[in-house]
Amino acid sequence: MEELLKKEYNYINSYMLQEIFMKMESSNIINVFRVSKSKKMIQLNKDNKKISKDILETLY
Repeated sequence: MEELLKKEYNYINSYMLQEIFMKMESSNIINVFRVSKSKKMIQLNKDNKKISKDILETLY
């Protein structure tokens, strides 16, 4: 994900992404799971009330 974002937004770095993901995880918007030593999986929490139903319908 970081590589894809860097192509669009060259100012993004690992530290910035980690900070964003940590805030989203603490707000219960996403769940982050370690898949292997160097890879993580990010899952959207569909039951979160902070995400509007319109956005979720667009995604799914």
